[in-house]
Amino acid sequence: MDSKVKINIIVIAKANSDKDTAFYELLLKHDSYMRNKANVYMVSSVDDFANLINNLKSDFSFILFIHKGNRASNPSSDGNSIVKSLKKLSYYNKLTYYMLSRDAIGEDVDAMDFLDEEYKYDQFTLNNVGLLFGITEKTKEFTQSEKFDFAILTALYQDEHKAFDLHMKTTKVGGEKNLKTGTFLSSNFVSDYNNKILLAWQQDMGMVDAAAFSSRLITKYNPKYLIMGGVCGGREGDVKLYDVIIPRNIQDYMSGKFQKGRFKPRPLRAEPSQELVDFLETEKDRIKRGMHDLASNGMKKIIDAGFDIHFKNYACGPWVVKTTGKLLQIAKRTDDDIIGLEMESLGVIRASKLFSKHNQYGLVVKSVMDFTDENKKDGDKGTIKATAAEMSYLCVRAILPILLEFKDPKDTK
Repeated sequence: MDSKVKINIIVIAKANSDKDTAFYELLLKHDSYMRNKANVYMVSSVDDFANLINNLKSDFSFILFIHKGNRASNPSSDGNSIVKSLKKLSYYNKLTYYMLSRDAIGEDVDAMDFLDEEYKYDQFTLNNVGLLFGITEKTKEFTQSEKFDFAILTALYQDEHKAFDLHMKTTKVGGEKNLKTGTFLSSNFVSDYNNKILLAWQQDMGMVDAAAFSSRLITKYNPKYLIMGGVCGGREGDVKLYDVIIPRNIQDYMSGKFQKGRFKPRPLRAEPSQELVDFLETEKDRIKRGMHDLASNGMKKIIDAGFDIHFKNYACGPWVVKTTGKLLQIAKRTDDDIIGLEMESLGVIRASKLFSKHNQYGLVVKSVMDFTDENKKDGDKGTIKATAAEMSYLCVRAILPILLEFKDPKDTK
């Protein structure tokens, strides 16, 4: 190991006792021997460790130590609980770590040795982030020259992301959280889009993660179209289960103010390109035919049974709504054209408006999985939600080649 190059060390240490804290303060002093040889990262939990790893580049290598704490002889020691949590990580079997103790019991590494000027780190095995996540040369970070027509974002990994992933050949993007690139598997759809697309999913539901992930995709990868797929609630009587809603206008129904004990709404709005939505509405029958070509026999039956695509408005807010009549109440209070309710679309379109360049667009394509009432169910083993997610995937995939034909009438170039 080149003595001039600092190594990376990550220590997971709860440091519950005064002695633990005092030891690590001594160890991490800017002029300690350890700091002269290593870049030291200390975290207090496995969750913090996992978050750190997720944000490091694929070529980052490190030695991992787990501090046992002052209760090392106890079966419920800090070290044992940390290892138990580590085992829940998908890459645990690829991970090499060493137990660290001031008492150096058994095979533990003697923490006090780190204070020795002559201490050698060559004896320890390095972990590599790329190898932990299965990142190969093909999954290295993209160069700025790579261009993408489409980036597709979903709110959740389960069902919504999987509806796309099951029909694609994908590769993880190195150095990124929750991002893949891939192509669709072959199909009977003659107009299918065959180039690579970006496929991302949020860490959590809601507008915050939607805006954060959308902003990242737009500013780093510059897709021509950022499309959010997934599921939503629908206004009963205006839409049917599994219909798709592509919003013209999105309203945050929770913005406003309380005055004299009463809430007065003042909805924040985000609007996709109206010219784009108008164009897609004229192509509705063509989109439905494409969906039919792509669909399995079970999905074909749903499409043939009166399925429709609606181009009206969404209400977007922070809650999962399970109250009969609530969506109708929201619509009457803000905009009676509201027929869909979900938690992400405003963040996606707002980010698109703020950060997209000329001739870049944001779009939301979600399928109705319930009517926002207290009787809403995901079906046996989640089949209703999974079917709605599948319908959104079919619609997005059928739309992609049509979007490439769109010419913005405002574009004079």
